[in-house]
This record gives sequence, C-alpha cells and structure tokens, in this order.
Amino acid sequence: MTASRFRRLTGALAGLASGLVGLSGAAAAQPQSVAPSEAPVAWVRYAETATQSITAWLEEDSEPATAFRAYLHQTRPAEDQPTPPLVLKVWIKPDGRVDRIDFTPLADESANANLRAAIVGRTLGSAPPRGMLLPLRLAIQLEAGEPAPVVSTGEERSSIVTAEAGTTLH
Repeated sequence: MTASRFRRLTGALAGLASGLVGLSGAAAAQPQSVAPSEAPVAWVRYAETATQSITAWLEEDSEPATAFRAYLHQTRPAEDQPTPPLVLKVWIKPDGRVDRIDFTPLADESANANLRAAIVGRTLGSAPPRGMLLPLRLAIQLEAGEPAPVVSTGEERSSIVTAEAGTTLH
C-alpha cells in the first residue's frame, strides 16, 4: 500500500456538524449538548484516536475495505472532485469494540455490507472514557484526484479516505 494520503477536513473537530452524540447512561432522558471547546480533553483525544483507527481500517487491503472504496470512487461527481461526505455514527462498547454503525444507506447494498464488515466488531485501542457521549460521528470521503482502488488483486491499493471527527456533543 502506498503512503497514507489521509488528511483531516478543514475545521476538523468542529465542522460538518460531526461530533460525539448520544446519551451518557440510561438515566439521561434528553440528549445533552457540549460545545467543542467545552468537551473534556479525554473525549476529544479518544475521538481522534478512534478516527485514526477507523480510517486505517477503511484504508486496509481487506476485501470489504477495498470494495467499499471502489464503490465510493464510483460516486465521485468527477475525477478531480472528492466524493460527497458520508456521515457515520459509531457506537462503541465499554471494552472498546465497535458495536454498530449507522449511516444513510448507500444505493448499493453490498457497499453497505462492506462498510459494516470493515468496521463493526473491530476493537479500538482502548475503551471510551467514562461518561463519554456516544455515538461518535465521523465524515468520510475519497479525496479528489485519487485513483480508483484495485478490487480483484492485492496490488496497488492507495489510501484514499478522508475522515473527520467532531466534538460537538448533543
């Protein structure tokens, strides 16, 4: 695989209405909101680490990751433009395992399945910080000008997914 070409989108950790969203425990009846500047440092660091892990999973040479990137490549408006961002909601179990993801379904059911296969059930480096609001929201997209991934062989894969995590807590 070539050197990573990942980059954070402009306004990482603050833009694209991304963020860590959810309830902190069963007792909470209404979603809570925390401004990015007021989010605990541990939550921000965890979101960054989780984003890096999920980005790496989507960059792998595995069949689901490669097939998913190939599908995203087909959704480009033009070769010199990135794909539209896809917002993922990621729920993480107390042991750090990704329990489930949610996203606006893609037109191709196999792409939906490949995205889930590349992420769900995998373990992040550590458990979420105590009391962290979930789900974590990430926006992913293929950068402009990146070549289409090779699906059928194990050769010439490129790192072409951009990811952003936000810290807006609801």
